[in-house]
Amino acid sequence: MEKGKIAEPRLNIPIIPMFDPIEELNMYTSLGSKHSFAKGSVIVSPGNPFNYIIFVISGQLEVNLISAKGTEKFMFKLYKNNIGMALFQDEDHEFRITATDNSTVCFFTLDGMVEILSRDNVLLKDFCLNLLQKANYFIMQSRDLYQSRPSSRM
Repeated sequence: MEKGKIAEPRLNIPIIPMFDPIEELNMYTSLGSKHSFAKGSVIVSPGNPFNYIIFVISGQLEVNLISAKGTEKFMFKLYKNNIGMALFQDEDHEFRITATDNSTVCFFTLDGMVEILSRDNVLLKDFCLNLLQKANYFIMQSRDLYQSRPSSRM
């Protein structure tokens, strides 16, 4: 490094982020709606209302952002025992969630998830930490875009 120059901070976020699993949620899948999807199946698509929390029981899902022009941007993957939020109050959203393996998922309504979390403090903590991991990941991505770093434009 050149004398007098400040080193560029290293990005500690993986290109494909891994979020902590929430295994305890398996005990509550009877309170949701289970669905199986073949590899390549689209679970959520732009313009279609979808108001559920998705819990991946097996397999994996990919979340992408689709622009009005059809440009696709990879956001992250959801692996076994992970959650994704797809709480769109109307049809105006830009997300596509696709099964990248044969997958079984459980859909929970927001009210149903609140009821479950009110019963189990450990699960509530793990749920909140998982959401905070996702929020931190996107905050770092936004920071990188703002600072014109190439890592978030790949």
